[in-house]
Amino acid sequence: MLVVKDIHKSFGGVKALRGVSLKVERGSIVGLIGPNGSGKTTLFNVISGFCPKDSGQVQFKGERIDHLPSYEIAMRGLSRTFQISRAPRGMTVLENMLLAYKGQIGEGVFGALFRGGRISKQEKVNLKKALSILELLGLRNSRNEYAGDLSGGQQRLLSLSRILASGPELILLDEPTAGINLTLVTELLKLIKHFQVEESKTFLIVEHNMRVISEICDMVCVLVSGKDIACGEPEKIQKDERVLKAYLGAVQGDSKEDLE
Repeated sequence: MLVVKDIHKSFGGVKALRGVSLKVERGSIVGLIGPNGSGKTTLFNVISGFCPKDSGQVQFKGERIDHLPSYEIAMRGLSRTFQISRAPRGMTVLENMLLAYKGQIGEGVFGALFRGGRISKQEKVNLKKALSILELLGLRNSRNEYAGDLSGGQQRLLSLSRILASGPELILLDEPTAGINLTLVTELLKLIKHFQVEESKTFLIVEHNMRVISEICDMVCVLVSGKDIACGEPEKIQKDERVLKAYLGAVQGDSKEDLE
């Protein structure tokens, strides 16, 4: 579904990405790990169109998207979250959800003037879907609260809810468990698996917690200093000496329980 080929990106004299390549198969959950400053978020920004690459290619569903603006990439079915929630803080949770739906008839002047019946029907459908997603993510009871009044963990869940409402095929999650309590992390992982299995969603996840990566990811790719040094199943990555030295800071003989 997603193919990244030999991506390079520099900021002045700093080489953030140095020939990164990876693949994400349809219906899979792929983890992207690496030390701080290894280029993970920069790669997300390039893939999603928020940052132009210097060279290389990004293909989504067999077509190049590295020349497209972020909004057009999102319209094609590739959406992402950010480390800091970008949900409008002055709008309620439910208003945020309803804002996320694509192709709303009432957005245009013609539709607003001449398609009142269709608009009403579409709004009812969107409302039902929004409440269903909020129920799944445990936010239904907070639907009338302002987004700015939610906890950090709830704001991350709202960001995921808004993306799901837009109907993407591939979802990029940037550190989804950061700042979330253990109970909420467990629920979030169950939800990601639910959307993979029941809704046929595909995920690419930046995450520092190796236990999270091991629990839900089918494949893991490792970035170090802007290079992809390893890619494989979680069990294989945990035993890769290059990863142990560069990312986990472990030495040969460390137990699996120490690899976090």
